[in-house]
Amino acid sequence: MPLCSAYLSVVHVSMHDFRDVTRTGPTRQGSNAALRQQVHRVAVLWAALASLNTSLPLHVLVSGDNASESVNAIQRQRLEGVVLHRMPYPNIPAWASTYHRASFAKLSAFNASLLFDCRFIYLDTDMLPLRNLDHLATLRHTPALVFRSDPELLNSGVMVIDMRTQDELDRFWHGMGRHLATRRRPKPLQRGEECSRTGAQFQGQPWGSEDGGDQEALIRHATADGALFHELPASYNAFPWLMNQSLLWCRSAHAVHKITRLTKKGVSRECVGVLHERYQRALARLPPHRAL
Repeated sequence: MPLCSAYLSVVHVSMHDFRDVTRTGPTRQGSNAALRQQVHRVAVLWAALASLNTSLPLHVLVSGDNASESVNAIQRQRLEGVVLHRMPYPNIPAWASTYHRASFAKLSAFNASLLFDCRFIYLDTDMLPLRNLDHLATLRHTPALVFRSDPELLNSGVMVIDMRTQDELDRFWHGMGRHLATRRRPKPLQRGEECSRTGAQFQGQPWGSEDGGDQEALIRHATADGALFHELPASYNAFPWLMNQSLLWCRSAHAVHKITRLTKKGVSRECVGVLHERYQRALARLPPHRAL
């Protein structure tokens, strides 16, 4: 058994590896805006977990051009229960899309699991937990994530990672390294052929996401190398625009992704109410605002 169990998230801020929230291009001002956004998201994520009475800490892996600045910005928020770790600059492949370059930083979670001898419940910073997720720390089979019934096939916004040996980690990076070095495009699905693990049919579309992000590499690792990823129920990584179900369904969801899109068209009014209430509950727990 690992020495510890904890939640984990990643903050990677680089002038060249961020989603341009200011639409100004790769500038210092844009990088600062991205840092403010990420610090706020970490604070909201931890507040949401605390509001659900988690018994586990939140570890945050920090990397980028100036990791010290990111660490200092998060420390100034005084988030008790948040543990920071500086990590090396991630291996970002040449074929990565501009929009998803920073996503490769989350792959350092596999290294961190072995380094800290810890089973991690990884959450993207734009996740909003709706129910206590501590039980995932006792999950029997790892790594585990949510598979999608669409061409994306899987989403790495929630993962349970427990690397027990150096050999296990080396096997992971041996396979992933080949896919990071060379982009191998899959053949399109043929008529009547089914996407692995989902049963959904997408004739003429490739097997899995080709978004130029970490998920594309993970899918190639699974399909080409036979790497085994175990499946979490969809309720652990629900998307707002798919939450047009009953109020009972919304209340039974464990976590919602893309919290910036809670009011996106297609979300039922009842679900919006549930999500908004949980989001406001998290915001209410934030410490007084401190300038970055």
